[in-house]
Amino acid sequence: MSASEVPSLRWRLLAVLVLYLAVVALTLAALAALYLVGVPLAVDLTAQAFEIHTAAGTFFVVGIVLVVLATGQRIYSEVTETPLERVEADPVYERAYGDLLERLDDLASTAGIPTPDLHQVDSDVPAAFTAGIRQSSATIVVTTALLQEYDLEVLAAVLAHEVAHIAHRDGGLMYAAQVFPAIAYAIANAVYRPLFGDGGPEPDSTATPREAARGTAGRSAEMGSDDSASGLQNARLISDPRAIPAAIVLIGVAIATVLLTGLIALVAWLASAAIYRLLSRTREYAADERAAELLDDPAAVARMLEALDRGVDEAPDDDLLALDGGHEPLYVLGIDRSLFEDDPGRLLADDIFPTSHPPIEERIARLEQSARGGR
Repeated sequence: MSASEVPSLRWRLLAVLVLYLAVVALTLAALAALYLVGVPLAVDLTAQAFEIHTAAGTFFVVGIVLVVLATGQRIYSEVTETPLERVEADPVYERAYGDLLERLDDLASTAGIPTPDLHQVDSDVPAAFTAGIRQSSATIVVTTALLQEYDLEVLAAVLAHEVAHIAHRDGGLMYAAQVFPAIAYAIANAVYRPLFGDGGPEPDSTATPREAARGTAGRSAEMGSDDSASGLQNARLISDPRAIPAAIVLIGVAIATVLLTGLIALVAWLASAAIYRLLSRTREYAADERAAELLDDPAAVARMLEALDRGVDEAPDDDLLALDGGHEPLYVLGIDRSLFEDDPGRLLADDIFPTSHPPIEERIARLEQSARGGR
């Protein structure tokens, strides 16, 4: 990487992070205005008009909102799992891959970081990712397809790419950055899926293969209060015929609150996912270039990307789905619908973070340009 490109990448990263934090702040401000100003005002006006207790009206509205938003918890729990929690990874032992582990140690030493652990996961998809917030506890996970089907040159380039991510502290950064758009997506999906059936996942469609095999237990929302006065007001709200108009108005307030919450979440997801895409692409370019430096061979990284691109394109649909779960931006190559022979249905990797990786052609072109510039 040339000296001029280093500050360029750093300034680009800083600008993207500032935009990302601005979206988070504006979203929180909008939600605060809705729930701390808008909802209390609407409930208070309703309570005055129909002579009901304000606390009972607030409880009624917030209860409906929470029940609706609770339907998004499955997607939320799916994408907020750590990458290592999603896969069943085992350590790569020296007796089987001693040369590879030695190469990893050399790359880490060159990058100036502690040697990360190396784990493998059973999959026919040639993929790798880095997990861990701190450099001292980082783990590189590779698939058995990588270990068994590719030579040491390709594997070394993959490890160099992942070591570069660790050196740049991308594991913690990218995982933390994906949580907000994932939450926004889960909320928007919970609100608008009942209105637009095709716009959200069918039951169990976001479950991992392990979850699909064992099934998931449903959750019921229970509302109650230990306050006797509040209980009496709730009973009056339900049993008193004069309270029916108030209940209708409060249901309208609750529906409006839910829709506005979903709208805020939808806008937040669109903005944060777009910014996250810029962040992810910037980090991938930087990792490619740092890997080329570590190997002192940009062409080797380009050949690795070409080899993995062919391998991922030929991978079985089931193995691709097993890796899906919203963590796709952490992999060397992205996962999208174009890789599947059949319609995969709900694909979180492609829905929450579409096109998170730069086109493979652009990554290779940058590396080839770097190789020419190094001559």
